[in-house]
Amino acid sequence: MEKIKALEMGNNGNYNYIILEKHPNFYDFFDEFIEKVSDGPPSIHLGKRNDDIYKSVDIHESLISDDLRIDMFYSQKHIILIYICTLNKRKLINDILFEFVEI
Repeated sequence: MEKIKALEMGNNGNYNYIILEKHPNFYDFFDEFIEKVSDGPPSIHLGKRNDDIYKSVDIHESLISDDLRIDMFYSQKHIILIYICTLNKRKLINDILFEFVEI
């Protein structure tokens, strides 16, 4: 799978964020990403996203499990991922992200 371009990454306290360019394979990436980082079945709150990632705008989605919360915000050109978890879990998530994301 072609890597998704990351524009910015950062952290503050117990959360990290990453800003990604929209990419046609984002939903495939995200499904695989969730399988790798989630310890159990997550509670997923999907917005009204469109199958065409470029038409998904002004949408907020979230995924919540026992040890992780991920929020996604879709803008016109970008997707902002915010993940809240322990430091050890953030290190694991960052390692997994680098499999899919080009910095």
